[in-house]
Amino acid sequence: MRSTLNTVLGQLARIDSKLDSKPDQGWIINVVCIILGVVLAAITATAGLFALIK
Repeated sequence: MRSTLNTVLGQLARIDSKLDSKPDQGWIINVVCIILGVVLAAITATAGLFALIK
């Protein structure tokens, strides 16, 4: 019984360390917002170029 408990505790420790290395939700939202901002800036710049060409 004690060895089984130690095995489970070891597995939980490994899972915990793996979860610590994953990006959290806030980081993912920040990256998505940055990408969206860059895309919108590119669209605006392209529209500005087309306005200058006309």
